[in-house]
Amino acid sequence: MSNDLDRAESLYRQITEASLTDEEEPNILQDRYNHADILLRQERYELAEAQFRELLPELRNRPRPSNEEIAEYFLQQEEGAKQLLIEALEGQGKDYKNV
Repeated sequence: MSNDLDRAESLYRQITEASLTDEEEPNILQDRYNHADILLRQERYELAEAQFRELLPELRNRPRPSNEEIAEYFLQQEEGAKQLLIEALEGQGKDYKNV
């Protein structure tokens, strides 16, 4: 399983790096979320924390869509990122009360 996670992390890192150069990339936030999640699964807590700390404000500040289903998905994605950030902090023995 570790090899699968290593491969997934590498692929998401490549996707994320390529996407960062293309401002029109609509899925960049999801790609970055997935990359951070893989880091967390690899127990690379410090890197996952850094990724989620950078990602959360962007998720929270993006424009709200008028489509209710998409708006609900955005809220779920934000809450998921917050919970994964908490896991990354717990993995390092850090306080997570002010996330």
